Amino acid sequence: MDGLERKLRGQALVMRIDLNGSAGRDMARRLSIHSVPTFIVLDGEGQEIWRKVGFPNRSTIIEVISGIS
Repeated sequence: MDGLERKLRGQALVMRIDLNGSAGRDMARRLSIHSVPTFIVLDGEGQEIWRKVGFPNRSTIIEVISGIS
């Protein structure tokens, strides 16, 4: 994740959500996160455009984010 945060700096905000806290549990409910890890890409409007449960290939995430206009 650290490398991904550095690679996408200025293009996307990479967030880690702690599901043990109340804010994290609320976010998990809102985003229908049922398994950890779950990677979700949202567009600028907050609409989900991509989701992967488990560990995705780093280059796949970069491709998805690069394809957002």
